[in-house]
Amino acid sequence: MHRATVAVLSTAESRALQSSSAATTADSRSKACLRQKYQLTASKRGYGTAFYDQHENYNSAIVTGEGQETENLIFRLTPQAILRGVITADGGDPSRAQK
Repeated sequence: MHRATVAVLSTAESRALQSSSAATTADSRSKACLRQKYQLTASKRGYGTAFYDQHENYNSAIVTGEGQETENLIFRLTPQAILRGVITADGGDPSRAQK
């Protein structure tokens, strides 16, 4: 997703170790990502922040290091929106069908 921000978090402390846009994340190799387990989050304006492989109250950490697949990870971001307003009839009065 263009312009999404991905953050790498320590699984022990849930503290952000690194954060960057998705466009640059795939091209950068972080020296901070040693052979360990990490939590990843992704966020974008208009979408809720999500952990990698988030499902209900759980998520999956990723394991980094030689031989570990850490590319092409997919985040499922849910669009967030609130619609407010009044539905009007042709004459400008509130619609009777409005519920």
